[in-house]
Amino acid sequence: MTTLQHCPLLVCGATLAGIGAALAAGGEVLIVERSSTVGHEFIEAFNPGLTTADYVLSAFGERFRSELAERNLIGDNGIVHLPGLAPVLCRHLDLAQHIGVLFMTEIVEVKALASGYEVVLYNVSGFRTVIADRILDTTTCRLSDTANPHSSERLTLNAYLHGPANVPVSQPDDRSAIIAQGRFEEEHILKWRVPADCDWPKARQGLHDYWRLRPQQLSAWTIAAVAGVIESRVPPGPHPLSARWTWLPSAGFDSPLQALDQGYRLVREKGGGECEIVEAI
Repeated sequence: MTTLQHCPLLVCGATLAGIGAALAAGGEVLIVERSSTVGHEFIEAFNPGLTTADYVLSAFGERFRSELAERNLIGDNGIVHLPGLAPVLCRHLDLAQHIGVLFMTEIVEVKALASGYEVVLYNVSGFRTVIADRILDTTTCRLSDTANPHSSERLTLNAYLHGPANVPVSQPDDRSAIIAQGRFEEEHILKWRVPADCDWPKARQGLHDYWRLRPQQLSAWTIAAVAGVIESRVPPGPHPLSARWTWLPSAGFDSPLQALDQGYRLVREKGGGECEIVEAI
């Protein structure tokens, strides 16, 4: 093992909920992310989410919505322009000096201590042991619980579509796929329903097979880009895993903005720079 360090809160997943939680914390926070991106459960999945028009945001959520609106990244219904979201999230992480982020990092083991947890991490720099007072897991698969990961229901494999401006896109007649609207009028996202027994290669092949035989009303359209993550369904939580160890899967929420806001609401600043996990609103 290399470096032994301590943090009041360890967040598993640089998800929207994980970033919101880290921004809310009063003490030092370490975010551990398996991939090399932020917000992948929405951004990399090409999942714009559902409208947040009926969802009441916290003051933090309203400020974030206002920032996105100033950048023209969100509409009145709360649908976010996904390609522009990652730089905003990275900017907030960069400005928050109390937050450390380790990308391309695996959680190898979690051991309960008398007070807190010993967490063994592994990345290109080797092994590292971190002592965390609390753990908040925001991943879909519950990656911090290495002995009991969650198997989520795979929902759709999504793809951005490109087509002529004068040809409207319409919903397919079959039930194999739907078309979702992005932030802007020209943003159309195909959502192909993934069979339960499909692994990643079969899902990719299934999407392309569907598109090759697509309905006539989509014949003028082409696939511009395919998502790198399957959109999944998972119970939103929070779910207690143990004392001071909570699972709040970001993908369980209806939209990126709601997930960010719920992560923020879950972690509230407490006296002494510690973090208090409270019931989600």
